[in-house]
Amino acid sequence: MMLSVIIPVYNVEGTLDRCVESVLGQDVPDMEVVLVDDGSTDACGRLCDEWAAKDGRVRVIHQRNMGLSAARNAGLDVAGGRYVTFVDSDDYIMPDTYMPLLDLLEGRQDVDIVEFGMKHECDRRLPVELDDRVYGSARDYWLDTMAWNHAYACNKIYRAWVFAGLRFAPGRLFEDILLLPHLLRNTKCVATTGRVGYVYCDSPGGISNDVSVVSLSQLLRAELHALILMRTMPWQRNAWNLYRAICCRVYDIIRVGVLGIRI
Repeated sequence: MMLSVIIPVYNVEGTLDRCVESVLGQDVPDMEVVLVDDGSTDACGRLCDEWAAKDGRVRVIHQRNMGLSAARNAGLDVAGGRYVTFVDSDDYIMPDTYMPLLDLLEGRQDVDIVEFGMKHECDRRLPVELDDRVYGSARDYWLDTMAWNHAYACNKIYRAWVFAGLRFAPGRLFEDILLLPHLLRNTKCVATTGRVGYVYCDSPGGISNDVSVVSLSQLLRAELHALILMRTMPWQRNAWNLYRAICCRVYDIIRVGVLGIRI
């Protein structure tokens, strides 16, 4: 099998069909879609089963609610594709996104991860804008693109073996930036493309809307973890941006936790 698309699902009955349709509409000849119902209390469990009943490419995992990381990990544990990608169930994929990127991976055996652009559903600022480029090492990619700023799991396609021995951290916020440096240590080269293929949609209960001391502290820990694991020194090109982000995070924690200022 060529591609496994893992979609964690939790109480998104209003957006699930749009998400799954966007993935199944991709022109990938040999693909599976793994829907992980993470203990949904709305109609999502039934909707997942209906998708599996009408399309043989869809398989469903039902589990008790354990969070986003655990749901992604459950999908990784059963994924059968040579390549793996993720989609959040309130987002969707633009047409003809996956196949050109899979062709790139098939043609470049030294490339282990390919990253593509993201946009906001309301056409606000582009969350991720990239160039068409192959980076000769994971470190070059880390520094030149300032990858800590776009360490999302969902706008990348990975060779499945990159996840060998690695999983998302259950129960932690900002699990993407915690895991990416580990994945990069398993990676030879990374490719990026200016093609925008992932559409991010606002979710009122999403992590990006949770500005609290707890969330800011976990983001700070994730950034420090990435800095140490990737051995990012301030004199390296572009690296000072990560140090500046860490300083800003400390300042935000003081503003929210000590001064009581909402941000």
